[in-house]
Amino acid sequence: MLYHFGECTLDDQLYDLRRAGAPVEIEPKVFDVLVYLLHHRDRLVSKDELLDQLWPGQVVSETALMRCIVAARKAVGDDGGKQQIIKTQHDRGYRFVAPPITPLPFNLEASVQSLELQGQGLASSVQSLESEEQRQTVTDQALDPRLGNAKLSDPKRQTLDIVAPPRQRSWSNRSFVLGGLALLLGLIIAVQ
Repeated sequence: MLYHFGECTLDDQLYDLRRAGAPVEIEPKVFDVLVYLLHHRDRLVSKDELLDQLWPGQVVSETALMRCIVAARKAVGDDGGKQQIIKTQHDRGYRFVAPPITPLPFNLEASVQSLELQGQGLASSVQSLESEEQRQTVTDQALDPRLGNAKLSDPKRQTLDIVAPPRQRSWSNRSFVLGGLALLLGLIIAVQ
């Protein structure tokens, strides 16, 4: 998921951190600490919990954890004095306190890049078609996914064969149910 806080954007699935749009180099364990605090931002996370969750089965000193916290603060533009993103609760643990935290439903940048690539593929496909009519039909189908996938059946023909998904007709379902009810009612009347 993509999170936006302060001037930072963090993608916890792509292991990507950006500050003011620029990528930030960050060690994997520092990134893990930042993500763990972000995911548990609604509560205080103890030092012991961080050590147990991020270094399971390993003997790690609090100094290593504090080094990761300092590096995480530096990566997001925070420091021990401001503590606007990661707040220390002395002798207890840490909290992610940056307001507001905005989880974004998808990676906007990746989606734009994907659309650009699809657009380039569509443009080259459309250019290879012979007639303006073919170009317009393929373009219309690409813009309207309900029309299904189109394929050129014969390069010399001016028509496209459209493979559309079968439509479900709600009126046929309703008439089937009504017919069944009428038949059932007829049987009940006949039995009496």
